Amino acid sequence: MTTRVCTVCGVVETREGGGLGGDLCCPACGRSLPTASAAPDFPAAARSGLTTGAAAGHRLPLSPSIIELSKSHRVTGMAPPQRIVFALLVRTLQSYRSDRFMVVFGFVMMPFFAGAGFLGGLFAMTAAHVLLAALSRWADIELEYALYAIPLFILLFAHWHKSLEREREIVFHFEGGQVDGLELGRLHEIFETSEPSTLGLFLGICFGAQIGLLQFTPDHAGLPILGGFAESALLTLNNACHGIFLDTFELYNLDWGKKPEHNYWSATIFYVFRLAFDAFALLYVYGAYRRYRLRLLFQGFPNDPRRVDEFLDWIEARCGDKHRWPRHYFDEFLFLTLAKEYLRGNLALVRQVSLQFPNLTVSDDVRSAFVGPKGDVIFRGMGAPKRPATVTTKGKVDRDSLD
Repeated sequence: MTTRVCTVCGVVETREGGGLGGDLCCPACGRSLPTASAAPDFPAAARSGLTTGAAAGHRLPLSPSIIELSKSHRVTGMAPPQRIVFALLVRTLQSYRSDRFMVVFGFVMMPFFAGAGFLGGLFAMTAAHVLLAALSRWADIELEYALYAIPLFILLFAHWHKSLEREREIVFHFEGGQVDGLELGRLHEIFETSEPSTLGLFLGICFGAQIGLLQFTPDHAGLPILGGFAESALLTLNNACHGIFLDTFELYNLDWGKKPEHNYWSATIFYVFRLAFDAFALLYVYGAYRRYRLRLLFQGFPNDPRRVDEFLDWIEARCGDKHRWPRHYFDEFLFLTLAKEYLRGNLALVRQVSLQFPNLTVSDDVRSAFVGPKGDVIFRGMGAPKRPATVTTKGKVDRDSLD
């Protein structure tokens, strides 16, 4: 069998027996076809068809876009599992590149989410105040000091929510119940709109919670004030500005309304909220900076990423350029590197490196998409099966196929 691959568009011509004529041209672009070998490590029979599952026996509902990309004439030299992985990568990176408007939209929407958070935080404090006041009258015990627990719970929840970013896995992205690409861990979080919106929401909640403490607690958070809404709102705004603007208000002696006279307890309360305001503001600025830097990630991105060689060369260049992306997003770029090597047929390298880094934040479903010529999973890990799991008609996993 003789195989020739067009170096321009990726069309593969294969003939049994006597070989191809020297003047054979690519049916797509007209260039002459140089001699090339078949896809490494995969038997020829494995390249004769295209399955709609990410791996043999693991049936996944692929979107029409993924199926169309995997059937492109430019990837006919790949085995079916390689075509699926290639289509997933192309679809994912294309969507990230075209989502710049959504990134800007997320930041523009932050003030609206901050307003919604403010109303939500103030409503929560008001509802808790009404409930605790009623219980206090019934039990003849001062229960409204329990309002201090609500901002503490909000801050702990915000800290827990932020910690999830460090543990975000690389998983399949589903659209309408069908696999339509990948979610590349922390990179996906940067390119989606939820992070700035969530920061705005928590910032507004904290603002509303401090107003609620000043207004509804019996001691008004330790300050000698009447506790009206306008007075509490100005004190909260003053505290937020003193923190967010890095002591600019302190140095120039700027205040919203009358400067508060703190005691130990009120100073502690204000300091905790000021740290929270500072944290949300800094995370917002840092998120904007990350999105600004990642515009450089797509420099040199192929105009047509379906050209396999150009696309894989671009991934290799991004994993080793001067911006040192793998240093900041190690798991995500090691995954891209292993996917590139898998598409180039370096299966032994993928297996060896994935065993050296078994704790990569890559889901077992995504690992199972990297299938070898014998149907075994190439992308190994702590919990990845040696063979891809099969899904029964009832949607349950067949455990006989797992080790």
